[in-house]
Amino acid sequence: MIEVDGVGPIALPLLPMEAEQLITAAARALFGRGPQTLLDTTVRRTWQIDAARVHVAGRY
Repeated sequence: MIEVDGVGPIALPLLPMEAEQLITAAARALFGRGPQTLLDTTVRRTWQIDAARVHVAGRY
């Protein structure tokens, strides 16, 4: 099971409603390297959630 703080359990395959909840809990992901790190949604539309907020449980 995958659970995200502030969202709850996430079922797969991901439904559109769940994707929207994840986006609400996420921040835009920057890209680049060092001082050239930037946010440009015309190049990349990516979101990120801090790993400390994601929990995986169950059998592996």
